[in-house]
Amino acid sequence: MKTIIILAMHGSPPNDFPKSTLMEYFGLHARLEHMPVADPEHGREGMAGRYQELDTKLRTWPPHEPERPVPHCIHKAGETLAEGYG
Repeated sequence: MKTIIILAMHGSPPNDFPKSTLMEYFGLHARLEHMPVADPEHGREGMAGRYQELDTKLRTWPPHEPERPVPHCIHKAGETLAEGYG
């Protein structure tokens, strides 16, 4: 039988992510949540594009041990498990 191990973490913004960018991200998120889907008058497409850009930046922010000990530890645990279990 194959062994499967799942490592899961809760999501929270990295401590070292630029605060102004984080504020912009959450501001866009709030506006897009309450804006009608078809609303060319208020530039929804542009906002959605910028939101997606910031979302990708936030989700791919590299972990740095001093600022983000939990992700660093999870990644290290994953590497160690991969070495042992392939």
